[in-house]
Amino acid sequence: MILHVASIAAFFVEQTAQAPVQVQCVSNTGQDPILVRLVFDAVPSILALGIAALVFYWNGGREHKRWVLDQKKAEWKELFSAITEIQKEFPPIYETESLTIGKENKMAEELANKWNEIEHRIDVIAVMPFIFIAQKLIDIKFYKDLKDFKEKASKDVPSIPKLIENRGLKQLYPSMKSFQTGPQYRDPRSVYCDLMAEYERIVRTMRSHAETDLNIKSRAKPL
Repeated sequence: MILHVASIAAFFVEQTAQAPVQVQCVSNTGQDPILVRLVFDAVPSILALGIAALVFYWNGGREHKRWVLDQKKAEWKELFSAITEIQKEFPPIYETESLTIGKENKMAEELANKWNEIEHRIDVIAVMPFIFIAQKLIDIKFYKDLKDFKEKASKDVPSIPKLIENRGLKQLYPSMKSFQTGPQYRDPRSVYCDLMAEYERIVRTMRSHAETDLNIKSRAKPL
């Protein structure tokens, strides 16, 4: 009898010791598949969303930079077109060493007669509604240089025909002192060539800064 009771007591002790483990195992068996499935299902989605966000951000930044660059190119092109058209208005009076009789004076008079129109074109450039290159033009003093050129040319261009006439009179009448001193004696070729050199300097400077702004390496040398 004593052995039977002891055997029963030992059985209950063994069952009591195993019960918590069994309960724990039953609990884990019910929860693990759901949590694991949720985690494994969510991770790829989270990674995909993160990668998509990074790609969108990266592509968006590249697209914005490309768009800004395209706008700069368009504005630089518009500006170069405008200043080139003005440059064409200046006749090549002294590009050759020899001029036919009267040709020098005729070309100078034509330039003087249309100077008001050229001035207007310069004024239009000064107020062109640039957005993407406006600050760059201010930084390189383009507007100031253009204004200074206009003011100087407005004084010199109309006087070139008269300077040519005075030079001719001086050659015919070397004894006339009124043509040997003062502003009347200025060399018309020097006056004109100095103006052209200044305009070309402005164009070269602008071109150099445009290449830098657009990250362009050009081998071409401006004249």
